[in-house]
Amino acid sequence: MLLSVILPIYNVEKFLPRCLESLLRQGLESGLYEIICVNDGSPDGSARILEAYKSKYPDIIRVVTQENQGLGPARNTGMKEARGTYITFVDSDDYVLDGGYAYLCEHFLEGEPDLVVFGYRMVWSRDFSVLPQLEEKVTGKMLFETNGLNAYSRIDWMTAWGKLYKQSFLKKHDIQFVPVVSEDEIFNAEVFGCNPSSVRYTDCNIYCYEQGNSTSIMHAKDKARVCKYMGELLNNMEVLAQYGLLSSHPDFSNAINKKVFSMYRRFHKMSYLVEMSREEWRELVEGVDASVRNLYTLKNKSKVQRMIIFLYRMSSCSCLSYLVVRFFYRNLFVRFILPRISPVQDSMSDK
Repeated sequence: MLLSVILPIYNVEKFLPRCLESLLRQGLESGLYEIICVNDGSPDGSARILEAYKSKYPDIIRVVTQENQGLGPARNTGMKEARGTYITFVDSDDYVLDGGYAYLCEHFLEGEPDLVVFGYRMVWSRDFSVLPQLEEKVTGKMLFETNGLNAYSRIDWMTAWGKLYKQSFLKKHDIQFVPVVSEDEIFNAEVFGCNPSSVRYTDCNIYCYEQGNSTSIMHAKDKARVCKYMGELLNNMEVLAQYGLLSSHPDFSNAINKKVFSMYRRFHKMSYLVEMSREEWRELVEGVDASVRNLYTLKNKSKVQRMIIFLYRMSSCSCLSYLVVRFFYRNLFVRFILPRISPVQDSMSDK
């Protein structure tokens, strides 16, 4: 079997049919790929939907049910069940363009690279149950090929989806997901840190990353939920910092530091979006600021990093400046400025 698609499922009843329909339209014969659906104790109607699809497509869809453990452990369960030479991950509120995986397998797996990284596009849907009918033809070219340590410094997004992982490489190095929020960064740091011999990059943008899911943690405005997320994110930052400090490869170490700053920026973005007082906000961010302050001396910061950190530090000086900066950040910076200085998310043509 060539490809195992791992699909963790929890509380995604309204998204699941669209996602499954897209995975069934990949242009691969049933003997060449499988869809491993891991029902992570979902309390909604997802189990019923899974059984219906499994009955209709028994040669392609496999269902594994477990008690709720979280996204990382669900992915680990899927990896244990996978029979494909390659593994890829899909989030159940997203979907994949018709024929996308067939195109990747046909054009980019010659010589069996350890990792294939492909592009994605952001989508904003109005109806999460209907798979859009796109007329465009799946296409793409290989941008470059390198090894793992060098590759890590040239990739701006560290999600588990958007990649084909060679299963034998993951098993050889015993790479699994850790049970924390934003586990993708840790997983991929290990993948690239083990220096895969061949990493191929393509601008084939087949993965559709749904932005309209208001239940996502990145859209959350509940203070308790965000505080819990931030605590785990802080732990991730410390682990990534350890990778950067212990690595003897300068490109890998520098790239790790960039990833830490990316998580730091994400933290502050969420802290401004959640409703809380300045005192609560200051208490929340002090631990994170302290943990990264030693990692980023001014001489090592880019102009963008200096500007962002200046905004964060200034807003903690007084209640008035906090309110002004929060308004600026929410209404101007996040909407208009940040997209222009952030890495391009829907294309890898500039890599």
